[in-house]
Amino acid sequence: FASRDVILGPNSGFNDRDGEVHELSLSETILPKDSIFTFRVGVNLELQRTEGDDYNRNVWTPWVEVGCKLPADFHLGVTYAHRFEEYLDDNSVSGFTEERDDDRDTWSARLERPMNSWLTAFVEYRHMDNDSNIEPFEFESNVVGAGVLIRY
Repeated sequence: FASRDVILGPNSGFNDRDGEVHELSLSETILPKDSIFTFRVGVNLELQRTEGDDYNRNVWTPWVEVGCKLPADFHLGVTYAHRFEEYLDDNSVSGFTEERDDDRDTWSARLERPMNSWLTAFVEYRHMDNDSNIEPFEFESNVVGAGVLIRY
């Protein structure tokens, strides 16, 4: 990820992100009878209004996830999401000459296994490709992670 300092460059007077974020997430899960597969689809909506113009934006992200039960109590989930980011003001990095417009494709795969009723271990891989009309915001990212989930 690019840091805020890199993104905003010399226009540091415009990096104030105080404001409001309103979010809505809708999803549906499909569990076919007697199947090892699960299917989830959804959309996330975000309206962000800030005091600094660089972050006033509307974002919507449709996504789909396919899950599969594997032997030895493992579960594999594969997710694809496409994030549309529409910025509402001219961006400081462009010299305030154009509004930023980003589209981000994200693919992820997560393998998890319950250790007991409250502890689950996981490993995850995520690939992101962010396409932007303003060059410093265009990037590709690959992240590998591992951890545990505690449910209580």
